[in-house]
Amino acid sequence: MNNGMNSGMNIGAPEKRGALYFALGLFALTVFFIYLSYDYAPNVRLFPLMVGYTGLILCTLDLIGLTDTALGRIINTVFSGTAAGETGKVAKFTPKLSRQLIAMAWMVGLVIGIYIVGFMVMVPAYVFSSMYFQGKKSVKKCAYGAVSTTVFVWVMFEFLLKYELYRGVFAE
Repeated sequence: MNNGMNSGMNIGAPEKRGALYFALGLFALTVFFIYLSYDYAPNVRLFPLMVGYTGLILCTLDLIGLTDTALGRIINTVFSGTAAGETGKVAKFTPKLSRQLIAMAWMVGLVIGIYIVGFMVMVPAYVFSSMYFQGKKSVKKCAYGAVSTTVFVWVMFEFLLKYELYRGVFAE
């Protein structure tokens, strides 16, 4: 007999299992990233910790969004782009695990590239290639996106914040 106490937490449903495993794996990687960030000097660890804790919050929201609770439905509505009048409807789109792994591979490639050649090389390379291959945009739009993003990153960090961006292992 079900008294309703556990009916909203069915995150083990077969259609949610892949998303659950992915979110839990990403959560674990984020915790590990935060742990590693504390090995840096205090002035260097600030940005990695900001990224890590932001990622942890997003992973937590993703995990809550997988539940069939009122909060999970609110999170799904807010982040799925569902119109306010459609809040009673459950979004039918569940991304395939392969698409999630491809998106994760892009991010892993970005992080490895930043480690090897630094931010100022990888930011335009990543923006251009992801817009071209994932977004199917024209070469002209990809170039504009890559240049404008790189200029924004440079002005924000190097010029305004006086924060020297990591140059990669070859620059050390």
